[in-house]
Amino acid sequence: MARNEKKQNKYGEISKKILIGLGLSAAVVSVIVFPGLAYVWDAIDKDVTDYRRSRAAFYRLQRQKLISVKREGKKVKIVLTPKGRKRILAYKLLEWKPIKPKRWDGRWWMVMFDVPESRRSVRELVRRKFTAEGFISIQKSVMVYPYPCQELIFQLREYYLLQPGELYIFQAKVLEGENVLKKAFSLGV
Repeated sequence: MARNEKKQNKYGEISKKILIGLGLSAAVVSVIVFPGLAYVWDAIDKDVTDYRRSRAAFYRLQRQKLISVKREGKKVKIVLTPKGRKRILAYKLLEWKPIKPKRWDGRWWMVMFDVPESRRSVRELVRRKFTAEGFISIQKSVMVYPYPCQELIFQLREYYLLQPGELYIFQAKVLEGENVLKKAFSLGV
């Protein structure tokens, strides 16, 4: 990896930590201003020691309009913008991992989606996400998965602004053709 790529990667990770830190703190953080805004980041994440990079990442987030900074006397109010919230959702979607118990409980999670033709690109993105995560398609818009995946469904609904009725999740105990699915998910037959 080239030196510039490593530098960009480091800045990207710091930016990501800042956004997620703001997202976890109810989207608004108020702190006393110390010399330089690097201390703002210190209030969010105590592990960061590279204040120069933190400050650069912080200002980049501001330029990209992912956060906004409002000064009120000696206080600084940092607000996560709607664009920043969308970026956090994208991070969460990329990092979603199923919780796989040591022993499968025998329940199947079925996901059905009915995104209208006018939003075909969203429908395809949802389908691709399920496929990438290992869901198996039973029909074109019906997917099955052996582990709980409600969090992924909530994240997809929020990220793609899916309306009620466009994405459902069900739990089933017995499924016709279950042995084929067990084999596909390596659950033992």
